[in-house]
Amino acid sequence: AAGGACVQCVLGSHCGSLVCDRTGNQCEAEADIIYVDGAGGADTGSCPQASPCETIAYALGRVGSGRSIVHVAAGTYAESVTVDGNVPVPVRLVGAGAAVTEVNPLDDNVPGLLVQNQADVTVEGLRFTGATDAAGGDGVRCESQGSSVTLLAVEVSGNEATGLEASNCTVTVSQSTLSGNAGGGLQTTGGAFTIENNFIVDNGDTSLAGGGVDVSNGTDPSFFRFNTVAGNIAATGGGAAVRCFRAGVTVTSNVVWGNTPATQVSGNCAWSYSDVQGGP
Repeated sequence: AAGGACVQCVLGSHCGSLVCDRTGNQCEAEADIIYVDGAGGADTGSCPQASPCETIAYALGRVGSGRSIVHVAAGTYAESVTVDGNVPVPVRLVGAGAAVTEVNPLDDNVPGLLVQNQADVTVEGLRFTGATDAAGGDGVRCESQGSSVTLLAVEVSGNEATGLEASNCTVTVSQSTLSGNAGGGLQTTGGAFTIENNFIVDNGDTSLAGGGVDVSNGTDPSFFRFNTVAGNIAATGGGAAVRCFRAGVTVTSNVVWGNTPATQVSGNCAWSYSDVQGGP
């Protein structure tokens, strides 16, 4: 800051290490970070900032005690990223911003990000796009009991299956955009979730029960709040933009408008303080 005074960080660009701890507003230590640069890196060594890896997959293989943060430089990464339970610690995957840091898998029928086998991953500032195959081409997929995924300031768009598909996982999605995913914006079955302050727009097709959001079963407390759900498409005659069958979930302060068909929400969730076109 001016005059050499120390200030708290808000963004990674405020830090020499390129990563800010948003909880404590302190810059992360460079020694604790594994760096990836698809344009200038090489998959060798321990991937310090001065000599980054080339691929996210190689960087994840370097994660261990004391080094659990992976910083991904701006660029397009043609790979499907898997975080498995054999990674010994919770992983934090930090991009340079969703507008400039993109994961686009080369192969069909694989997600952009797969979290499984009790893995725990937090993703910030990345975009997952271009996954192909209507059955398996999810933007992000989390599966198996004990797994956990957090998306913060992430974009999941333009995938042929679901934007985020979660089964028996703990899910947190915040300050993110899920858009243009043909298999729907978000689907979670089992596990607790917090979905707040997101744009879930322009997803789905006429074959889906829940074009924007489809929530069922799972554990509480769970929360769906402060979201905008608009422009999504679901099946005529039973489909809805938000399909919510979780009686214990807190659903509040959302906007659900301009989706097709006219039925905007369905299920047994109790809506409060929300602007739902035509009423809940």
